[in-house]
This record gives sequence, structure tokens and C-alpha cells, in this order.
Amino acid sequence: MLITLLAWMYISFLCHAWGVLSIKILSKIAGNQARHAYGFSITCLVGLAAIAAVAQVISLCTGLSSLPIQVLFFIPAVYVLFLYEKPRLFLHKLRSLIQNTHAAVIFLFAAALLMVLVMGVYSISHPDTIAYHAQSIKWAERYRVIPGLVHINYLYGLQNSWFLLCGLFSFSFTGTNALTFINTTVLVWLLIFLAQKINASIRKPVNAYVAFLWLLLLFIHIWTYTQIRLTATSASPDFIATIYILLIVFLCMQYRPAAENLPLITFLCFFTFTIKLSALPLILLVVYLQYPFNRTKFFSGVLMAIVIIVPFLIRNAITSGYLLYPLAFPDIINANWKYNSQHLDFINKYITAFARTRNDLAAANQPFGSWIQTWWQLLYLADKLVIAVQFFAIILFISNYWKITAANKMRRSLIFISLSGVLFWFWKAPDPRFGAGFLLSFPALVVCSEPFIKKTASLFQPRRMVILLSMLLGTAISCYTMYRLFYYFKPTELVSPEGIILPYKSTCYHEINTCIPLINNGNKNVLIVSDTAPNRHFDFRGTTVEQGFKATEHK
Repeated sequence: MLITLLAWMYISFLCHAWGVLSIKILSKIAGNQARHAYGFSITCLVGLAAIAAVAQVISLCTGLSSLPIQVLFFIPAVYVLFLYEKPRLFLHKLRSLIQNTHAAVIFLFAAALLMVLVMGVYSISHPDTIAYHAQSIKWAERYRVIPGLVHINYLYGLQNSWFLLCGLFSFSFTGTNALTFINTTVLVWLLIFLAQKINASIRKPVNAYVAFLWLLLLFIHIWTYTQIRLTATSASPDFIATIYILLIVFLCMQYRPAAENLPLITFLCFFTFTIKLSALPLILLVVYLQYPFNRTKFFSGVLMAIVIIVPFLIRNAITSGYLLYPLAFPDIINANWKYNSQHLDFINKYITAFARTRNDLAAANQPFGSWIQTWWQLLYLADKLVIAVQFFAIILFISNYWKITAANKMRRSLIFISLSGVLFWFWKAPDPRFGAGFLLSFPALVVCSEPFIKKTASLFQPRRMVILLSMLLGTAISCYTMYRLFYYFKPTELVSPEGIILPYKSTCYHEINTCIPLINNGNKNVLIVSDTAPNRHFDFRGTTVEQGFKATEHK
């Protein structure tokens, strides 16, 4: 726990400083002289996106886990600290914030923070993290992008900027075993943001309804296992993408005119796309914000794409031979490390089938009526309620269309983009964790509209009700945390997180030592994973790892 707390502080300092610098640069691009005060959490999330953009470029040349790389990011942060931020002023703001926060909100925040800390230090056993998250992170730590890495395991072709950040902030060069310092740090920022919003709304009796909605969002994040709890116990990027989608919607609605924030929103949309391809509908928002068209908007958008999207595409091309792996389109690269396109078709069908029925590959080609019942039965109760809310929101939206959209064109556009995201998710891979950002933003945009607020806000005007709900949720979280402490906590976790507890066996190919994990309890090791010699699907392109891999000649 001690090392995790230190990691939280260091990463927060780094990302906040980079966020201050990034927002200042993006504000100048937008021609906005008065910089918005976005708050601590949003500034950190922007800074993290900026660090990821730089890390993507660095990863093309070298591994990310080393002291010199940390120094490279640390020096600008120190510069910003002394130039724009005053440490004494920060401490004064922190003291004032605590004093002005309601006791119920402090209790709720402390309970949720402790839950994240306790879950974050426990050993990682998430199947996807063991199967490929951890290995992808280790490759990013030790090596530059490797040609044909996909041939070792098709899952290693699923490149994204999040695994680079996990590798950058794993601090493995210090001897730690953790992979999820950055995951839990982002969760801390989220909890700070939600606590501030709940507290600000409670302090104003007329906004008790708004406080209830923020409280409901926190409840959903915690109750749905694939959101806060899975993110704290794995290297999964799914909920991280959800956080950024919700942040983009919030920025579009909260800070207007949009032109002043266009570079920032465009920057975050492109970054979110590099985390999960399921965020593709956000590109519609980028296009919409280009109108009315002018050269400044166009060239700032092109600049953002060059900075963020191009390095992402290059990594994909080098790793698999495809720009948007596992999508075959556009198929424009010809290299001896290129992955077999027929295998890609199978992978895409498998992803769709798994999201629909978990194991029936035929579900990828079956009509809607053949798999929908199985899909619904496999959903958790929390996910069923979130999906049921979509139908309620659609009915409310259709019946109040003009009232919801007439006074706010941005809301109308965001609703249609969110709805397109829901439809894209349902068609491609309807696992709720893949589309949570759009599944939450669509109903939120509807129920936060003026007609709905007028009809229901009076039910939540008594501030005591929201305070009571905050206390109850904090108590429930505390009970869950005590359960985790009693049944899962180990004394060694007071100092450092467990990481992955996994044995492995080594295999040597042409003096390149590789290893494969064995899914049993055993020693603490996560190393570069390969395949066993008798079943090897790949050949080496040279005599070093950096030269990459290719398919075996006889296949």
C-alpha cells in the first residue's frame, strides 16, 4: 500500500503538470487567452493523454521502463511546477477544499478510496491481463515496437496507448511487480471529481437533484464489476475509455462556446480512440465540431491527428501489418511480418461471437433472434439495468425531442453521436464493458435535459435525502472493503502490491530466451511470453528480438 500511495502522488504530480502545460498550449491554438480552470482531475486526465502521445513516439525507438525515460517526463513537470503552480498555494487550496467538503461526502470518498487501494494491491488474476495485457505491457517496457509481434500470439497485435502508459508507470526498473499503478491512479482522480461534484451540488439546495445524479453515476461505476473494481484489479483499458468518453461529453456540455475548447476536445477524442477502437464514433464529434469550417480548425485537427493517431497507426502497422488491427481495412501494407488476413476474419468473428454468447462461434453470423436471448441471460444484473435504461431514455427522447434539443444544438448532436456509439457497440461486440461510455452518456444527456429536470427535480430537493444516500453508499462500500480485507488481504501488501503471481517455463530459440506462463499458483514472475518449441507458429526475422517475427515458412 505504501508504494502504491507513493505512485499515486508521483503520477498525479506528473500528469497534473503536463495537463497544465497541455491546456495552456491547446488554449493558445484555440486563440483563447483566458484559460479555463478545469479542476485537478480533468487537468490530470489531459496531462495523461499528453504523456501518452509522447510515449507512443518514444516507443517506436526504445522501451519505456527506464530511469532516463522518467527523467524525460519529470523535467517539464518540475518546470511547470515552479513557473505556473505555487506549492504553498496548492496546499492552501487543498486545506480549503477539505474544510468546505460535507462530512458525508468525505466519508463516501474515503470509503471508495480505501476500496480502490485494497483491491489495487491484491494479486492480479484477471484472465485477459494474464493472457495478453501483462505480456503487451512487458514488451512495451523492454523493447521498442517489434515487427510481427502478432505472430507470437494474435492477442499481442491488440496494441493501444494504454498498455504503453501501464509500462511507463509500472516502474519495473525499481524492482516492483505491479502493472496497475496508473489504473488505480486514474480511479483516484475519478473519485475526487465525483466527490467535488456531489459536494458542490449538496451545498446548493436547488441542485440536490444534480447531486443525486452524480451519486447515481458513482453507484453504477462501483456496482458494475467491469468498471471501477475490474480496473483496480487488472490492466484492462475498457473503463479508462469509458472515463474519457464521459469526460468529453462533460466538456462539451459544461464549457461553451465549443470553439474555445475545440483543440482540447479533439485531442481527447483522438486519444480515446487509441485506447479502444470501440470509441470510433467519437470521430463523428470531431467532424461535427469542424463546422462552421475554417482553416484554423482544420489545421489544428490535422495537427492533433499527426501527434496522436499517426504514431498509433505506425505501431499497429509494425506489430501486425495492419493500420487498425484486428480490422483488415485499409489493407495497404506489404511486409514479410504481415499477419494472415484469413486469420483476421476469424479473430473478428470470434470477438463478436464472444461478446454475444461467450463461446458459440456461429453466433457471429447468426440473425438477431438466434443469439439475443442467450446474450441477455449472460449479462450481470447491473448491466441489464443499464441496458434497460437505454430503452427508457429512447422513449423519453422521442416523446420530448423538440423540448430536449431545441435550446441546445450541442446536446442534440451529442445524443445522436452517443446513440450511434450504442448501435455500433451492439452490432460489433455487445459486451457492456466495451460500450459503457456511450451506454452511460446517452441516458445521462436525456435525463439531464430541461424537460426531465422540471418533472423530477422536486423529488430530490430535500438535501437530507442526498446526504443520507451518500452515507448509505459509503457504508456499503466500507462493508465490501472489510470483506476484501478479511478474506484476501496479505500483510506484505501493506508495503507493495502483489502484481501477478504466476509460474513460467523457459524456452530458448537461437539464444533468445523466452517463457510461457502456467496458469497455476506459483512464483511471482511476468516475463516476455513466447510459445513452446513443438507448437511454434513463428520464425525469427533475424538473430535479435528487435528484428521481430514472421509466420513460419511452411504455413
